[in-house]
Amino acid sequence: NGKIKFPREVRELIYNNAEGKCVLCGRKITYDDMTLDHIKPLANGGKNTVTNLQCTCEACNKFKGSILPEDFRERVTEIFMYQTSENTKHKIMWSIIRRLLSLCIRRMTKNPEFTFWVLVLFYDILTLV
Repeated sequence: NGKIKFPREVRELIYNNAEGKCVLCGRKITYDDMTLDHIKPLANGGKNTVTNLQCTCEACNKFKGSILPEDFRERVTEIFMYQTSENTKHKIMWSIIRRLLSLCIRRMTKNPEFTFWVLVLFYDILTLV
């Protein structure tokens, strides 16, 4: 499959650069639970280089699979929007918030962390009403 085992020093460097967190979901993970993810997947022409690796939890690494980071963010957003739409009791409020979110997300794709917090904020607002 083209993957190689990276030395402990490389794995520690990547883990420490991520401050012991999964770069995809932000959860704190132990060094032993860390999986190395290819930012640009090998299946898409990515290289087995340190600069193409990131610290992830196993769940996110499996979920991301062989897609590019921007496609992963788009997929997570689609899932969030669908699940919230299906599970909210406030359909009219969600309809308004969904339109606002869609506008915000289109403008914020350059900053995925900010996009995530906007999603969280709107979700919190929805659950309060």
